[in-house]
Amino acid sequence: MGTMRTGSSILELKVNRAAERNAFSELFAYSNYVAGMFAFSGHKDITTVLVSTMDVKITRQAYLYDLLVADRDVVVYAPIFVTDALESLRLQLHVPSDDEFKRFTNQLLSHDAMGCVVITINDIPGWIDNKEEDGSPNEWTRKHLSGLSNYAAQLMEEERLHGFCFVRKFWDSTPWSNRSSLFICALNPFRLAEPERANAITEQLDEKLHANLFEAPLYAFDGRLIRLAQRVANDSLTHGGHGEFELPLWSVVVTSVSEVAISHNFAFRPTGTMREAYVSHLNAIYARNASRGRLSGGCLQAKSQRDLQLAPGVDVHGDVRLPSWRSPRNGGRR
Repeated sequence: MGTMRTGSSILELKVNRAAERNAFSELFAYSNYVAGMFAFSGHKDITTVLVSTMDVKITRQAYLYDLLVADRDVVVYAPIFVTDALESLRLQLHVPSDDEFKRFTNQLLSHDAMGCVVITINDIPGWIDNKEEDGSPNEWTRKHLSGLSNYAAQLMEEERLHGFCFVRKFWDSTPWSNRSSLFICALNPFRLAEPERANAITEQLDEKLHANLFEAPLYAFDGRLIRLAQRVANDSLTHGGHGEFELPLWSVVVTSVSEVAISHNFAFRPTGTMREAYVSHLNAIYARNASRGRLSGGCLQAKSQRDLQLAPGVDVHGDVRLPSWRSPRNGGRR
């Protein structure tokens, strides 16, 4: 055990494959024990350092999970010998390969992996209505509906859900313009089970129990999203109208004209890993645009409107563009 600029640290050395399998379970047991000494210490206050060859696949997968999902401060060094002499021992920082990242992220970036719950509420006079200003929801309606999305995102972050939320307000020309919806979407971990690893577990169980192993947690996660949406409604709406709940398939939502193409979609708030990826993507875009134009007074001066591009899926007003077809209302992509 030691100290770092960021707080306490715990170092563990593993010297063979058998011991390496238990590396992370022991490290986190130690870190949790130390955390118990300091009330309310967070997962970023203790840095865990592992020295291991990382030859065991399960250890590499655990490390990748902690980097991308659990978001712990974990550092791994691989011991190498420059020569046969003991004095030539060096510690080399272990970085997961591109293939390992691709396999992991390809599972995450899938419409089928998303769980989705939608809460729809009727307009509340004086707070939320369907009056538009210059083709967009009026200022007070956007403000109050954005507050719902902000609160939902805070609760999602608290529960370490990786996803996003946003508000849908139908155009005033549609029959449903007096209704607004809050979408809460998160990666359902039980939709991401790797067949290879799942088979290792199911082979040990009676075939009758297979459905319980996967289906029960799958639907329980949907229940978790519903409870979160109910909390948003109960805490935020005091007029008795707590809305209707739906569980649409996200893969259908993004391809349905009636779901997201004839509406204003705004107050997009990514959470967890999605937030990290989204912000990194935005930073890369602004850095690229800065190299083409120039920064003046804190604002990006683009060479042309074409050079000034926001992240795919968000227009200059912060509205979400979900499907890729052309909207008949404004001649642009929504």
